[in-house]
Amino acid sequence: MYNLSDVAGLAETTANRLRDAQWDVAETGNLSLDGVTATTVYFGEAQGEKDAAEQIGALLQAPVEPRTPAVAQQPPGVIVAVTG
Repeated sequence: MYNLSDVAGLAETTANRLRDAQWDVAETGNLSLDGVTATTVYFGEAQGEKDAAEQIGALLQAPVEPRTPAVAQQPPGVIVAVTG
């Protein structure tokens, strides 16, 4: 869960929404991703990631996309980039 905005604590607030829905959120932090203007859920190639990303995207009302080169080096699992 990464905060792309200037809003302090946004990643943690969003992570708590997911935790309340019984999702395991491994970490939160800040990240800079050029061109990402809306909260987006990214999935990798691991089994189950796409399905999980789609469920998280529905919960957050956010688009779901395959991992881009910009997030490829992040830890494994679904990546949520929140913009506010």
